[in-house]
Amino acid sequence: MSDMSAQPTGANAVELEARESQKVFGVGCPTPPQIQARMRLFFLQSDIPGFSKFQSEDPHADTELRSWLVGYRQHFSQLDGHLRSDIEGDSIKGFFNNYGDLLEAARYLHSKGPEIKLEFPQLEGFRILLNTRYAHTVPDGDNHEFTTPGITETVRTDQPMKDFLKARNLSQNAVWCLEPFQAYVEPRHVTSIQFEAIPETLQKGKNDGDCPPLYWVRFD
Repeated sequence: MSDMSAQPTGANAVELEARESQKVFGVGCPTPPQIQARMRLFFLQSDIPGFSKFQSEDPHADTELRSWLVGYRQHFSQLDGHLRSDIEGDSIKGFFNNYGDLLEAARYLHSKGPEIKLEFPQLEGFRILLNTRYAHTVPDGDNHEFTTPGITETVRTDQPMKDFLKARNLSQNAVWCLEPFQAYVEPRHVTSIQFEAIPETLQKGKNDGDCPPLYWVRFD
């Protein structure tokens, strides 16, 4: 990523600086310069614990569940800070330009966990992971294309999550975040949420690899 400075204009403001990409166009090729923006993204990645087994038992599970997920995603698009959201299998990914709307999306999705379990008893709601980082984006109409690769790197954090909740006899329907998100939001004294660090003894991912610092997010 190139070094592009940005001046924040507020806690929830997009930290953005537009640049025209330097391109050389040949005669007869009037392609306009591409506008890129550097912004702080706030994003969530969710999946549904138990979905793989559920899918193997019911070949039509994808189609039935997807209609529910599409409805939930529509709520994301109504939030002012929504940039983009996608559905892949049992996963909803959402990208926002401020943490307030990201938290609203996470709270909403978490509240729908019992609804999913009621309709599909084999499932346990949503496992939601929040994070933040800078990225380059290219506006594409009402949507955004993210040019920075790996914006939602897959991190195998599910085992520490399971162990933490099992020890407390809690549902797998839960919200989590990685350290960059916690470090950004907690100093801003958001009174509606609390962060609890996962003990180091549980901070082991699959394949014998360490997972990054992980926090359990609770809504008041």
